[in-house]
Amino acid sequence: MRITPIIVALVPAIVAAATLSSEPTHADDAADRALSCVVQGDTVPKADALVYDQGSQGQAIAKLTGKSLPVTIRHFPNPLRGRVKVSTAKGEGHLRIDGWTDRSSFRYFAARDLPVAGSHVWITQGQELGLEGASAKGFTTKLKILGSSKPPVTVPIPCNAVALDVDPPVVEVPERARYYMMRKDSLDLYDEPGGSVVFTLDMQPDTRKLFWSTEARAGYVHVMSRADITIDAWVKYAAVEATNRAEVMDASMVAPRPNRERQLKLSEPPAVLVAERELPIHDKPQNRPSPIGFIEVGTRFYAMEQSGDWTNVMPETLAVLPPDGGGFWVRTSGLPKPK
Repeated sequence: MRITPIIVALVPAIVAAATLSSEPTHADDAADRALSCVVQGDTVPKADALVYDQGSQGQAIAKLTGKSLPVTIRHFPNPLRGRVKVSTAKGEGHLRIDGWTDRSSFRYFAARDLPVAGSHVWITQGQELGLEGASAKGFTTKLKILGSSKPPVTVPIPCNAVALDVDPPVVEVPERARYYMMRKDSLDLYDEPGGSVVFTLDMQPDTRKLFWSTEARAGYVHVMSRADITIDAWVKYAAVEATNRAEVMDASMVAPRPNRERQLKLSEPPAVLVAERELPIHDKPQNRPSPIGFIEVGTRFYAMEQSGDWTNVMPETLAVLPPDGGGFWVRTSGLPKPK
């Protein structure tokens, strides 16, 4: 019996400019301790990422196939190089493997708008985060504005500001809004007309940020932007020029694409079993000091070959499988009867 991979087409890119929401969803100032940081949700992991029984070295006990599955991630190292602890479960209905995998097995996104410069500049919800470190307050991420000539900016973020899936905001531009673009490569952003500079955009030659506005006062324009970063600030009228939205495309308004999801199927699948109670999983057909995971109640799975009183199993989803040469073994006596 063999497993046949089928590649599913990429989910189309979501263009944030299609519809904009003029009110950003701002992050709060809550700070969780790094040791208590838990990131969870449904995600498409990197295909064939291995899960190990230890935080360093150790042996592979499972493989993430590149299908969507629920995960809970904790114990982020600092700096963020190496493995994180992962569980592939939701509490019921899934085959749960508890182990360690490289942090790059998953992609991380902004769960909401994350402040960079007070209440004027944010990392936009749904943007991918390059997590750099874990601390007592959460994580740090590197912000590289698309098209910017500046080096990345380090931004601290709380644990609960990190998501595992792409959830770009819906943006709506008022019908009466006018569009503007930068006249030069550099643009100062102010907190109010005639106020203080809160952030400076320094863009690469011939790269311009696009804004919209419904308000102008005292030689300044109140500009908004909802792209890779969210901007809500004032600029000098002389520093921008009016433009037709249809004449300009700001590439930074394209939201990140999710990972390409794989679909796997067995060429000749056996009957599906549904777990009636929790079943411990071992990596070999023998009692071990501790299981590598569990078949949760309600999990749909296949019973494969037997070895004595042990049966090798696979989840029907095939989202997590044994590594090459390995297995997911449960006591045959605990298996439910086929329905």
